[in-house]
Amino acid sequence: MSIKIYPKKISGNVHIIGSKSESHRALIASSLSEGKSTIEGLYSSKDISATRNALKKLGISIIGDSIIGDTFYYNKSYIDCDESGSTLRFLIPLSIHFFGEAFFTGKKRLFERPLDQYEELFNFEFIDKSKTKLKITGNLKSKKFVLDSSKSSQFISGLLFVLPLLEGTSEIEFKSEIKSKSYINTTIEVLNKHNISIDYKDNRLIIPGRQVYENFNHIIEGDFSQAAYFFVAGTIGSPISISNLNIKSKQGDKKILEILKEMGGNVIYKKKKFFINPSKTRGIKIDLSDIPDLGPPLIILASLSEGTTSFYSVNRLKYKESDRLIAMLKILDKLKVKYKLYNNSLSIKGREWFEGNEVFSTQGDHRIAMSLAIASIRCKKPIIIDDEKVVRKSFPNFFEIFKGLGGKYEKIRKL
Repeated sequence: MSIKIYPKKISGNVHIIGSKSESHRALIASSLSEGKSTIEGLYSSKDISATRNALKKLGISIIGDSIIGDTFYYNKSYIDCDESGSTLRFLIPLSIHFFGEAFFTGKKRLFERPLDQYEELFNFEFIDKSKTKLKITGNLKSKKFVLDSSKSSQFISGLLFVLPLLEGTSEIEFKSEIKSKSYINTTIEVLNKHNISIDYKDNRLIIPGRQVYENFNHIIEGDFSQAAYFFVAGTIGSPISISNLNIKSKQGDKKILEILKEMGGNVIYKKKKFFINPSKTRGIKIDLSDIPDLGPPLIILASLSEGTTSFYSVNRLKYKESDRLIAMLKILDKLKVKYKLYNNSLSIKGREWFEGNEVFSTQGDHRIAMSLAIASIRCKKPIIIDDEKVVRKSFPNFFEIFKGLGGKYEKIRKL
């Protein structure tokens, strides 16, 4: 369903949903543990449901927030990962370790995203013309793995779940600069809670074998990736407060706080809430290598900031649910924002307002849809986006919250 969003500032408090990245990892680590684990604050987005359902397919009992782990069995039917790259990349090594072969399916775009690091380790075979049904066979033995994390850190995290279970010590060496290092740290932090030990030394990880996962009761903290849209909304519009975020969080996208401060934003933390006040922001230099999910909302903020904002490592946006770099450039064109793209960098010259009165494609991408909703705040005329349902992937009630804060939109006939 397409929606028409009217220019209107939004204001109020947002209780932010649980961290998607932590939720994926807590589900898998709990499934590998003996006995019962619980996960408080688990949010039921499409991506998290994909991991939850995939683990059930692999024999794990998950009822509500409770997981009975270490009960793996598999009848060789297709594991549907929907459009979740985390689900697919995390469960490939696990299924190979336990069963030697596995069958995966999902949305077409999922299999267009990189899987090259696993293709070097396992045997891949698409068994349909549309390339949405994948058979993988192989085995895992403890050894030294040399991996390229330039496109995704999820290959590393996927192996980290399983390597502690092997007979001997394994090692992962990075043959390029580590990208999204914070996500690897999140994986290690979750594994540590389950009594799994991993040593991080220089440019490599040392993973002792014959380890045993212990059960753990998780409390999922709020998601800075999802909160970023409301940090930007408060900065370009009216005051917003955000609750359920951990000020001491190690999430990589907590970087939004540093970036806003450097750009001249006004963010105050008190009484366990972040208070964001409207500010006149200025252009700065921003490296997206470790924070690609912040790219879309920050590009909107940069477009409304004084002077020029320079983004680096923008190619990190290309391998997501859509090619987010191209998607955002198309949006900038329609918003009449001046920019220059060169090599792996993007410079944006800010303006006061967007004209609006345009129809935008989300490219089937949840983060594009949410970024467009926030951009509408500073449009002179309404905008139309082609599909609001894509937010179900990570933030199903985003538009309900948007409306509750004073946002105005109406559903219209599909374009």
